[in-house]
Amino acid sequence: MRGLRAGALVLLFAASAGARGAKPKPDKPEQVAPPVADLDTAEKQYGDLDYEEANRTADRVLQQRGLSHDQLVRGYRILALTAAILDHPLDARDAFTRLLTYNPDFVVDPNLGPKVTTPFVEARGFWRGQTGKPGIEVLATAHTGEAPTLRVTTRDPTHVVEGMLVGYRWGANSAYTSRSTTVGEGVILEVPTPPPGAARLDYYVQAFDHRDNVVFEVGNPAAPRSVTVEAPPPLPPPPPAPEKRSILASPVFWGVVVGVLAAGGAGAYFLTRPRDPTSASLGGGIACGGAPCP
Repeated sequence: MRGLRAGALVLLFAASAGARGAKPKPDKPEQVAPPVADLDTAEKQYGDLDYEEANRTADRVLQQRGLSHDQLVRGYRILALTAAILDHPLDARDAFTRLLTYNPDFVVDPNLGPKVTTPFVEARGFWRGQTGKPGIEVLATAHTGEAPTLRVTTRDPTHVVEGMLVGYRWGANSAYTSRSTTVGEGVILEVPTPPPGAARLDYYVQAFDHRDNVVFEVGNPAAPRSVTVEAPPPLPPPPPAPEKRSILASPVFWGVVVGVLAAGGAGAYFLTRPRDPTSASLGGGIACGGAPCP
């Protein structure tokens, strides 16, 4: 039974996404209440335990186009929780599945009881059966003298992404340059080299669905990510020149000198030492009466 439900969810995502292609041009927006105001109202109604009104308000917000990522997350959170509390488990599971698309790290409060935790666990089980965690990964590199690059990986197991947009600027006081990019693994985007004096690159990457809602994002125009240009590593110091050592600095030389001086001093001592007045030298002859003996 759960396998059939998972298959139905995959078909639901595929049908809502349609074929991949360039981000479609949005239609003229309907004249409805601003999403932020409605979301504030829905969250207040939820806090006041008015679950039916909160559910209707959140659903009304989610019917609009061009929602920000934060608005999608807030809307589906209220929709999922109120549907579960109102005992609509299938609607709650579908809303939780959508919520985990946009915010894979969401967890439900276990104190809300099985009416809420059961559809949430089913939605989480659906995502565990997918090939990867949905979202965007961006690796930004910037080195002096080189064109900075953004390496973008989009993980979209349920194929909700219809278009990708990258924006960047050098410094907080300059305007963003935006460009579209493809959905894929490790897509490389080169950014023009910085103007003189610029050292910080601000950037954001957003993925849009068929209704121009921001389903995934890394940064946004109001709160971009940043990378600082790294200076090249310092060159290693040159090897020291061979040192020309004087013979006077050689310990062997001074050892020889000391030895010679010591030997010379000892010889001089014995040569210049005065004779002992009490000593006598014995001659080789014998005297007989004052004359040499025959």
